[in-house]
Amino acid sequence: MENGEVWVAILRLLTRKLCCAGYQTHHTLAFPPKPNLQKSINAYLSAFTRAETGRNRLRARQRAVPDEDGFITVVRGGRTGPARLEEAEAAKEKLEERKKKRGAKEDFYRFQVREKRKEREGELRRKFEQDRRKVADMRERRGRVVVSRNIAVFPAVEVEHLLTVA
Repeated sequence: MENGEVWVAILRLLTRKLCCAGYQTHHTLAFPPKPNLQKSINAYLSAFTRAETGRNRLRARQRAVPDEDGFITVVRGGRTGPARLEEAEAAKEKLEERKKKRGAKEDFYRFQVREKRKEREGELRRKFEQDRRKVADMRERRGRVVVSRNIAVFPAVEVEHLLTVA
């Protein structure tokens, strides 16, 4: 071997050793052992939880304390207490109404709308006829006997008959 070839062989050996060591260190840094990884995760999450708790406390204070002008700052998070029962029921009713509106409609086609209208009109006519009969019956009954100051007063025809008999 010549002098140049020796150096090439030495360089190849060094680069292999350095490359293998580099890959090994990269691998251990990219994929640390489980206990070390768990320690790191726990430390990060505990720090995050502390910071989040501090932010929530600050928001709660801002929500409760008015500024120098007397206005309360609107912050993210809404109210923390339970909603009133009436408000919850009203919201539930609105949701049910929305669901009903989204559902399949009974009168989707034009002919269905016309049929419904005709049915309603027929029902109104029937009710009107019933009311008319009731009014006629009431008028007829009113003509027979009228009670005035606990004394029964009969129609004129019957009174004349009573006068002639007595």
